[in-house]
Amino acid sequence: MKYIFILFTLVSVLFSAPARDGSRVYTQKNGEIFSGHPRGDEHLHWIESADGEILRYNPVTKNYELAEIRGNSLAPSGKKYISGVKRASSRNAHSLSTKSVLKLWRKKREANRLKMDYVNHH
Repeated sequence: MKYIFILFTLVSVLFSAPARDGSRVYTQKNGEIFSGHPRGDEHLHWIESADGEILRYNPVTKNYELAEIRGNSLAPSGKKYISGVKRASSRNAHSLSTKSVLKLWRKKREANRLKMDYVNHH
């Protein structure tokens, strides 16, 4: 049992890393490029565009899309991100604030910490 715990702890540490710091260039399916910053860690991750939009990659459309909160996670909304386009109407309906994403991120981290505490004490 001791070895399983040690192995589990090592694997957790190896995969528990914050997102790479700094700006990065992303490419949409049609070749459009934009710069953004990877954010988050193993609990929740997203891309923050240079103009402050919260994005998620959609593997079905192969585009980066405005993110939305669904249940207890971040998901692509179906609205393709277009760099430099002002989305006054979508800001209310689809765009997330950094504050709401950070709140979800803290919630997920706390839930995972409580789960780990339970596993370690039982």
